Amino acid sequence: MSIQALRELFNRDACAEVRSHEGSDTGTVILSERGSGAQSDYYEFTIKGVPSTSLIVNLDDNFPAPSSIFQGSNGECRRSDYLIFSDFDDQFYAIFVEMKKTGRNHANSNIVSQLRGGECFFGYCCALLEGFWNAPRLSITGGLRFASIRDVHIHKRPTRSNGLVELHDRPERMKKISGKSTHFKNLIHPG
Repeated sequence: MSIQALRELFNRDACAEVRSHEGSDTGTVILSERGSGAQSDYYEFTIKGVPSTSLIVNLDDNFPAPSSIFQGSNGECRRSDYLIFSDFDDQFYAIFVEMKKTGRNHANSNIVSQLRGGECFFGYCCALLEGFWNAPRLSITGGLRFASIRDVHIHKRPTRSNGLVELHDRPERMKKISGKSTHFKNLIHPG
């Protein structure tokens, strides 16, 4: 199954745009997040070097928490802010991204629940494609990746990850990235 099948599934308005660089097969995407408070709670994070064929779904703005159906006592109403589908280095990836303006006052367990909710949403999308498009199971050849973007209010500092070289292929082992931007490869590769 290809990104094309996913493009048919998602409403175009629910997706962030990859701004392609002229003469290149990569571009830039700006992820944004609105806090629950004042206008100053709006913040952005830039990802450079994104393959131009990538599909970036904004779950936070377009998939409300299903609290009218589920109780939410175990975090089942949570979901990640973004889900990125991308072909990169001949591999197909699904990348779950949770954004936090600061690294303070956010329990790691809450972020894990949000990333796990994004993974569940992904499973639902696979089931929709199989059930309604009669498509084969989505093959994520490169694997799943999980990232927490924190401290996006920091100005003029290089991107930092948590320094671990462990593969961030589960919500509990998410890659923690601080700063205002990163390169797409940093979302894929450990370290």
